Amino acid sequence: MTQEDYLFYLRKKDCTITSQRKILINYFYNNREKAVSAKKIISDLKKTNKKISFDTIYKNLNLFVNIQILECENIEGEKHFNLGNLTFKG
Repeated sequence: MTQEDYLFYLRKKDCTITSQRKILINYFYNNREKAVSAKKIISDLKKTNKKISFDTIYKNLNLFVNIQILECENIEGEKHFNLGNLTFKG
């Protein structure tokens, strides 16, 4: 799937496409080969996107898990996220 497919899927789930959601989709698409901790996601995104907040990131991580764009697993007591096996095609 392409990044556009993920954005299309968000629209199909009645989610507004915000700049923060685009940033997160881009981040996960570029890191799709691994599970990334919430701490690392926040740290990485804050380096290049000063306006994105901790709360916004966490809220969208939870949304993406709920609509199955992301998978979440606990590794050593810490949540890690990666792109799910979404097979939706527009």
